[in-house]
Amino acid sequence: MQTFAFVLREQLARPSLRLHVNSCRACRRSDAEEAAKRDGSWDVYDAVEQLTIPSDLEAAFADNKAAGQNFVAFSTSNKKQLLWYVASAKRPETRKKRIAQIVHAAAQNKNPLA
Repeated sequence: MQTFAFVLREQLARPSLRLHVNSCRACRRSDAEEAAKRDGSWDVYDAVEQLTIPSDLEAAFADNKAAGQNFVAFSTSNKKQLLWYVASAKRPETRKKRIAQIVHAAAQNKNPLA
């Protein structure tokens, strides 16, 4: 699943999809882009796209070596799905719960979301 900011950035990168600055749609798009940059949602999922494992998940894998080894062996799409699952948690408790769920399933060489 791609975020609005990710899709918008991809569209703005393509010259064929750029709109004229004076058009109303371009102004709205520009405003949305600026708002996403201000609130941090513009690049919040870049780490997921780059398959960067967050430090708290990395620490959980350090405690469970088998889970870490199995996670590394997962397909790229599965890793992105699980990293997004962690990154999209809004509350710290939810994030901790999701990390525990991922580590438990990865130790059994399973995707908890499958």
